[in-house]
Amino acid sequence: VAEHMFAELQSRRPDVPSYAINLVATRISRLLGADLFGQLHGAALVRGRHVLVEAEQMMLHVRAAGDSDSEIFSCNKALLLLALGQPEQANEVLTSLRVIRLRDSAEAYIAVAFARMGRIPEAMAMLDQAEQAFGDTYVLRAAREHIKSGTPFFAIANVLSEDDPVPRIKAALFDLLQM
Repeated sequence: VAEHMFAELQSRRPDVPSYAINLVATRISRLLGADLFGQLHGAALVRGRHVLVEAEQMMLHVRAAGDSDSEIFSCNKALLLLALGQPEQANEVLTSLRVIRLRDSAEAYIAVAFARMGRIPEAMAMLDQAEQAFGDTYVLRAAREHIKSGTPFFAIANVLSEDDPVPRIKAALFDLLQM
């Protein structure tokens, strides 16, 4: 239901970041089901690649995505890349990101990417550092357990819960002024 709702909203207003970001989040959550650190195979892998392409296309049409929007989208994109078996690309997305609110999540996702690249000692050291910096958070614990024993991570993809209408209003007024 959420995917259908966000797809409809996003098709009506492709410039609104929260619609695109939340649509991508619902699609990722549906793909990965009960394990956000899961890996896709078969038909789900093909669908995941399609979701990634669609997500990147949607973000091209978003008007002035802010830092928070970019952060959430990049974290979700990294999750999808991990699921698609592309940990190097997931790491690149996250390390080039200026993370603000989702620092613990980004560190956890990078650690999982390192583990999938065969760099398990580095992944565990990264989690140790992140726990010292951010405390013992759910996502850091889940990443550690996933790396150690393959424990599923029961969560949904990151969503954008606020939508600041001011930039859209300013843009609309500017467009009106130009007319």
